[in-house]
Amino acid sequence: MKIYLFDNETGCYQGEDFVDGPLDDSVPTSFTGATTIAPPPFGPGQVPIFQSLSAAWQICRITDLKRGGRNP
Repeated sequence: MKIYLFDNETGCYQGEDFVDGPLDDSVPTSFTGATTIAPPPFGPGQVPIFQSLSAAWQICRITDLKRGGRNP
């Protein structure tokens, strides 16, 4: 199964990977910072930010991001 990785603190997209089984949110050590929801297409100077509460990606300009956190 393909998964999409993001930073737990900022939500910034970090790439993709593959896992053998399903993601299991009930197991604390099971793939925190990963989702099966693909980020939308993005261009130069943009970064997808994963919003954990809404389980959705948002595209932000890199210049709009604050250091040390997100600024959606």
